[in-house]
Amino acid sequence: MPGYDLKINGEYARLESLLCSSCELILRDAIQNEEGLRFCKTCWETLSSFGSKAQKLGVDPSEPTHPDIAVRREIDKLPVLCENYENGCEWTGTLKDHEHNHKAHCEYKTERCSLGCGKRIPLGKLRKHEQEECPFRKVRCPHCRSELLAGDYDDHLLSCPNAPYTCDHCLIEMPRSEMDNHVLLNCTEKLTCFGCQTKINRRHPNLTSHLEREQLFMHLQRLGLFIKTLETQLKVEVKEIRKELTDFTESISKFKDQMINDSSSQMQQVKQLEERLKGEPSNQIILDLQERVKQLNDKVNKLESGASYRPLNQGYDDMSTSDSKMGGSIEQKLAEQERTSGMLKVHLSELELQLQASLASTYNGSFLWRIPDVKRRKRDAIEGKITSIYSPPFYTGRNGYKMCIRAYLNGDGIGYNTHLSIFFVLMKGEYDPLLKWPFDYKVSLIMVDQDHKRHIVQTFKPSPSSSSFQRPKSDMNIASGCPKFAELKILDNESYVKEDVMYVKAIVDTTRIFHP
Repeated sequence: MPGYDLKINGEYARLESLLCSSCELILRDAIQNEEGLRFCKTCWETLSSFGSKAQKLGVDPSEPTHPDIAVRREIDKLPVLCENYENGCEWTGTLKDHEHNHKAHCEYKTERCSLGCGKRIPLGKLRKHEQEECPFRKVRCPHCRSELLAGDYDDHLLSCPNAPYTCDHCLIEMPRSEMDNHVLLNCTEKLTCFGCQTKINRRHPNLTSHLEREQLFMHLQRLGLFIKTLETQLKVEVKEIRKELTDFTESISKFKDQMINDSSSQMQQVKQLEERLKGEPSNQIILDLQERVKQLNDKVNKLESGASYRPLNQGYDDMSTSDSKMGGSIEQKLAEQERTSGMLKVHLSELELQLQASLASTYNGSFLWRIPDVKRRKRDAIEGKITSIYSPPFYTGRNGYKMCIRAYLNGDGIGYNTHLSIFFVLMKGEYDPLLKWPFDYKVSLIMVDQDHKRHIVQTFKPSPSSSSFQRPKSDMNIASGCPKFAELKILDNESYVKEDVMYVKAIVDTTRIFHP
């Protein structure tokens, strides 16, 4: 881990002498080289993997070092503020007391709500949030005693059969389940006669005379004429919509057959291209790939433009249930059309990735990954469309291990919604039977500072017992690395994301690897 990122309480004259020469934070496990420069222990270990950075600092990472006990004691006594002071914590004390006592119990330290709402809440307020505020907490309806989520309570009240409801006519309050019976039989206020639109009172003597035999016959006549007119209109509209449905179904069927044929053809072409890409990429192959991508993109756009027709929906509300089902079938066919179009887009995307991978692969265990369109990719991750992205594969040698980098721009696991997560992934390679397993070579993941001031570096030694570093049985092993690589606000820092582009680098220590 790099140094302590804590704010000093007040001023401290010797603070500059207690900062790491590499990460420029307060020294953690301070060591000193023969030239008198001080480093965090992990920062010094990282320098051994990055000769260029060591050269820039003017140090030789192979020279001996020794623990700086005096400086470690002085750092333990540094007066610091709590790391959560920006959240309102007023604690002050020594750095040692912060790390060993206060840090684990700080009430202003945030934790993710365990009920699933995704919010990070200070420890001191977490219990109140989970018991009184979280929309995912369980509550019981006081009217029907059913258990539901707090966030659904207001909607439930709109349909709860036992919830109180006020009659619109007489303003009497009663359970919702009794309201229909009340309006039909018991409500004493005025209502409108359906046949002649006359205002009458349910319990007034005029109601009997209004609905005497002659009046009743007149009402039934009017009602019969209304129903007959409505039936005639519905038959005409049903006939027209059925004709439109038949035409549209034929059009959909033609589009579907055409797209299936095109998809099958393109998949066959993709397989042929994959076979050609297994060898060394050449200029001619790259030109062919670019032409294939252009043709497929044109085909998708052409097919999508032909599927833009939508039938009119007016008049559907007055249609019978069978006609509503016919309308639904149109939407289903449209959805199927869009899914087929989506499949072609996926094939197009895979083909583009094949092209990028063939151009970007390296064979020395080091890979610099350029990630464009960071804002869009982060937005896709937040919305759950594409939560993670993969780099093109790279290798430790021509006959070496096959690997890639996986990044979550909205975090994953314990880093979800708070940190950028970056992982190292072992992939199934052609020479795996000849390589040593489990994979146990040191890996460094770096987010590159484009202003060359302070790269973010995380280094780890693979655990031989982890399934992530055994010989791959499928295309990829489970990713392993840093779920809390850096806080998400780093993606707003122009030193690391410039012109909407960021760079992530992976370096594998290949000094002990034997390649067949």
